[in-house]
Amino acid sequence: MATAARIARWIGIALAALILLLALLLAALQAGPVKRAALDYVIATAAGGGP
Repeated sequence: MATAARIARWIGIALAALILLLALLLAALQAGPVKRAALDYVIATAAGGGP
């Protein structure tokens, strides 16, 4: 019985880690284009091109 509980706990930890990893990956993918667009805007503004 203790072994089943231990296995269930490890599965829960593994699932939580996998969900966290997927959430971080999704956040990184969403932030990529936004950061790139913001950087392009800053460079264009600094160069005097405006928006």
